[in-house]
Amino acid sequence: NDIFALKINTTAASNGSVVAINTYKVTGASANEYGTDIIKLDGLQEFVICGRYVAPGNEDIIWFRILENVNIGSGMYRTNGVRNDMAYGMEQIGEYVYIVGRTASWTVSGTDDAFILEIKKSNMDATGATRSYHISSVDKLYKAQVTTDQNLVVVGDYQSTSPTVSPTRSWLMKVRITPGVAGHLN
Repeated sequence: NDIFALKINTTAASNGSVVAINTYKVTGASANEYGTDIIKLDGLQEFVICGRYVAPGNEDIIWFRILENVNIGSGMYRTNGVRNDMAYGMEQIGEYVYIVGRTASWTVSGTDDAFILEIKKSNMDATGATRSYHISSVDKLYKAQVTTDQNLVVVGDYQSTSPTVSPTRSWLMKVRITPGVAGHLN
């Protein structure tokens, strides 16, 4: 499986015809790649795709830019974690993009913790501002949304696996954002 992007003509006369399609393969991936979210970058005719891929021994997070014609716009960036890490969603605030998901590499405690990763819009580099959040054994964030005061509201779920497996429960949290400042994801 590869990640793919599809551009569709949405005018009534086109009947949803395909304008462009492209697939993206992660160099060195041992198997499948999965695209999980796409956002349009403010002020640009470019998009960011995030997802996950099967690396040798574990799953890792990937993100990259594509142009409006769905050709790749920059290199592919990845986390190269030591355990399974998955990106599920993204949101942009100013010059930064925030990727949310779950990580087993940067855990606070437990098996899997929810995380937010900050990357620069200009060059797609991770800024170093990463934060993991622990509620129970398995914690995930699926979606982030910008608030009117330029912070993030994130939504996810959690589940306890000890001493027995519990039902999955939802959680919601507001995160204060100070873009570009290390350690600012509170």
